Amino acid sequence: MDKKLEQKLAGQIGSKLAKALGETEFVKTKPAFYTRVRSDRIEFIHLNKLASGPYFRVHVGIRFLCDPFPAVALEGISSDEERDCRRRMSYTREEDSLDACAEAISDYVRDRGVPWLASWSDRDRLLREEDSPAARFREAYRKYTESGSAGFEQSAALSRRLLGIKGD
Repeated sequence: MDKKLEQKLAGQIGSKLAKALGETEFVKTKPAFYTRVRSDRIEFIHLNKLASGPYFRVHVGIRFLCDPFPAVALEGISSDEERDCRRRMSYTREEDSLDACAEAISDYVRDRGVPWLASWSDRDRLLREEDSPAARFREAYRKYTESGSAGFEQSAALSRRLLGIKGD
């Protein structure tokens, strides 16, 4: 399959995925990002179309509004950690294949991603656990949650901009 066709079909899968993710509250905010905003964070799904063929890798992560890092860190979980995901998240030009790929991605988000995100919804756990997604800026996160975000306006604006979220 040529690269242009592969990209076009990948775009169709992205549109199908946006519809399938409706029940999870994730919305497409950039071509490869689906996000949902919480009071202290932006939870995201990153859809990575692999250059090696008609396959996807999915990252599920959290961008905390107090994070000053100038890029979206793809920390979190990845479909690469799951057996058989590459095969299930592949596609051909047939409509059934596009549907199956979007469904496999949606299933991964629902079955693995949403529970992982929920497991990190507790502030105290985020501050306590060594493998916390907030570990590299733990003190900033503590200050952010204690201050009601005062002093973190720039990093919050950066986080929104990086993930394509308009307005507040």
